[in-house]
Amino acid sequence: MRGSCADRRSVASLLRATGLLPALERLRRTPRLLVVNYHRVGELAGNQFDDATFSATADEFRRQLRYMKRWFAIPPPQEVLESLERGSFARPTLLVTFDDGYRDNYEVAFPTLRELGVPACFFVVTGLLDRPTLPWWDRVAYSIKKTHGPFLRLEYPERLVFDFRLISRAQATWRVLRACKDSKSFDESCLIDELTARTGVGVDASSLARTLFMSWNSVREMAREGMAIGSHTATHPVLASLSEAAQRRELRDSRERIRDAIGSYPDMLAYPVGGPRAFADITRRLAREVGYRAAFSNGGSVACSCIDRFAVPRVAVEQADTWAQFRLRLTLASVRAGL
Repeated sequence: MRGSCADRRSVASLLRATGLLPALERLRRTPRLLVVNYHRVGELAGNQFDDATFSATADEFRRQLRYMKRWFAIPPPQEVLESLERGSFARPTLLVTFDDGYRDNYEVAFPTLRELGVPACFFVVTGLLDRPTLPWWDRVAYSIKKTHGPFLRLEYPERLVFDFRLISRAQATWRVLRACKDSKSFDESCLIDELTARTGVGVDASSLARTLFMSWNSVREMAREGMAIGSHTATHPVLASLSEAAQRRELRDSRERIRDAIGSYPDMLAYPVGGPRAFADITRRLAREVGYRAAFSNGGSVACSCIDRFAVPRVAVEQADTWAQFRLRLTLASVRAGL
């Protein structure tokens, strides 16, 4: 994992030093949509939970927004949605999105977005705002950070053995989360039982999560200030692992809850996890039937005229990226669709 990160950093630095990166950036003139995805904005120091949920520090986020404003039109999400429905964009366009509803989205990201005049869409997990609890990905990280001893062995979501003398706890966390996301029938309760038994770490999920997520008052304020509020489902399941009825409940209940909270239905949905195995054809059909006008995945490059409105790809912003890597990530995503 560290090798691939180092390789990306070297390539990005080389392109920047040789002047090729600015040349590639100038190729991004074709009208199309680029969607970027954040989770948390803030400092890693003292974080007890999943470090990978941090996309940028506050200073990095401000710099990234200024860069995106320079190279892209960033219209209100409603205009982006209308262009998606038409299947065409008049200029290079960008949409900023956030997943999950962490409190720092409101306390750190929102003031900067408002100051710089950048609209964004916040996809919230309604159940986490109603009844804050520690989500499974943060629980994995918390348990691995707190467990004692040099070894950890798990039998679920697959057989995994870690020697902390050879790999970091961050690497072990990443590997467990990857296995969860790749599972065809992920069961959160099985994961929690396995973590509790194998790590010996007790978790007061409600207490730990008490200040982790936004309040509905914060969501309402952001909506009044022109931010779009979208659904990230009610409980953040891997939708493809659920029955049709259960998927429909997740999509419908979260949409109704947001309507009750802010006075209007959300038009956009982001699939939890969002990879190719996280949703299926039936999920896209249900999203349309429930009333959403577009839905977003994770991964991929750029929307174009042939994009499936219910599987719009997004580019993740990662806190481990250098400035050159961030520029290269957005540039390659933009240019690739035009080749």
